Amino acid sequence: MSELPSSRSAPTVVQTGLVAQLAALLDGSFSAEHGVGKLKPYMMPEWRGGAELATMRRIKAALDPAGLMNPGKLLP
Repeated sequence: MSELPSSRSAPTVVQTGLVAQLAALLDGSFSAEHGVGKLKPYMMPEWRGGAELATMRRIKAALDPAGLMNPGKLLP
């Protein structure tokens, strides 16, 4: 996998938030095939909160009770 060219940088929190707002207006999602990643876990409660996020946590706990697989990266 190649690195980003030096003239480009990772999106800022403001830019990510603006894109997320636009996606919500269009009934889209803040994440797709590659998951939430390291930059957007703070968005999970707003987009996938309540019962949906609780279910994800229960599934993660069932599959990885020791918390060894990607600790702190799958769910906030």
